[in-house]
Amino acid sequence: MTIVEGTASSQTIVVFRNRAITSNATITPSHTPTPTGSLTATPTPTSTGSVTPTFTPTSTGSVTPTFTPTPTGSLTATPTSTGSVTPTFTPTGTPTVCLPSVITVDFSQVPLGSLVEGPGSVTPNLNIDAKGEARRIGEGIDPFLYFATGSGTSIQNGGIASSGGFSDVTTQQAGQAHLYTFTFAPFVSVSDFSLHMLDFGDLNPTLNTNHYASMTAYAANGAVVSKHELSYTTLAESLPSSSNIYGNLSMSGDALGATPGQPGNWTWHVSGNGIVKVVLEFGAGYDPNIGFDILSFAAVCP
Repeated sequence: MTIVEGTASSQTIVVFRNRAITSNATITPSHTPTPTGSLTATPTPTSTGSVTPTFTPTSTGSVTPTFTPTPTGSLTATPTSTGSVTPTFTPTGTPTVCLPSVITVDFSQVPLGSLVEGPGSVTPNLNIDAKGEARRIGEGIDPFLYFATGSGTSIQNGGIASSGGFSDVTTQQAGQAHLYTFTFAPFVSVSDFSLHMLDFGDLNPTLNTNHYASMTAYAANGAVVSKHELSYTTLAESLPSSSNIYGNLSMSGDALGATPGQPGNWTWHVSGNGIVKVVLEFGAGYDPNIGFDILSFAAVCP
């Protein structure tokens, strides 16, 4: 027979049986029998995955080897009360090769206005949990989260990526601070996590002068792996016109008026070993009318 090269998933299984013949003829073994009549089997796997056992039989014993070979494994021989030996091949299997991968979430797979929360809702191994209800949003389409005016016109959810994004609609409608927790499937950790935020800072409903938000990455034991913070000060204005770092927030806090690195066009980023949870929370001086779109993470092999 011809046996092609295989793996654990495309193996060739060959079963050999050496059966005793019922006969009154005298058996003359070609090898030296053992004094007790026991049998010794020394199976030798070949490179093609077949197994060639070598036996030293006695005149009273029979051998019935049964093999189920796979590319990797071990062979054991178990003598029976009648003197026969049944070698058994125990496969260990070939482990699946795991390669680290960078995943960028495609929100277009979720209908507009539908929830993006729950394990695997937007991509395998990721779970999004919002304070209220995180739903998919798109530019110029309900549900409304914010108006972008930096281009000279007022665009609903302006600047959101063409594949869409998400935001906590319930929390925005209540005028509260957003809170998101990102976790991963069991035995999955990440080494890098990033999320793009739009239109933060041009609205200050609490009239705070201090503004603070943070993204924190945690390990399985609860230790902080990485932390990214955003903080600045403004006057006690509902529509801040100035700040200590970012100038006029009506532009630097607008989804279309801000340049990358300003609050209205901000990318959260944490990295490190063994990240299993990421928390994005907004403290004093929060802006409830915000959106998120580009989310990516680097999954690490278990």
